[in-house]
Amino acid sequence: MAGESSPTLYEALQLPRGASADDVRAAYRRLAREHHPDRAGADGAAMARINRAYEVLSDPELRASYDHRLDHRPAPRKPGRVVLPGDRLRTRLLWAVAGVAVVAVSALAVMAGQRARSATEPSTARVPPLSHPLPQREAPPQARSDDGLRLIPARSISAVPPPPDTSARSR
Repeated sequence: MAGESSPTLYEALQLPRGASADDVRAAYRRLAREHHPDRAGADGAAMARINRAYEVLSDPELRASYDHRLDHRPAPRKPGRVVLPGDRLRTRLLWAVAGVAVVAVSALAVMAGQRARSATEPSTARVPPLSHPLPQREAPPQARSDDGLRLIPARSISAVPPPPDTSARSR
């Protein structure tokens, strides 16, 4: 059947896995007489399988490596989705569509950021002056911007001096 795995070399010689070298030789001779091509109704493919099995199982080194492969054989695949020839193309198409979508969303985000920046131009509304001016220090010459504006370093609110006491003067 198509779903079954191929028979092992032990099954080809109709032996258990722990068979001795003498058992392998005896099984080979018995099956070779039975399936020999000179006999009427013999199967050449069966004889080829028997010869291959005897060749591997009669040599101790080849048998050890074959047993190792049998022990570490991957588990049979679970029945599931069949991979069709068009699936690879379909997967590539899905990745391409996803890439185009990422580029489109990124471009829209950049355009939205540019619109937001242009919409927030400085307002011309007059800001009321502070009740007391902040102390200003002259900025070093290298702290000037290209358009001649003076840059003032940020200060914490605790660095602002309290307003002068006007209640003592009015008395």
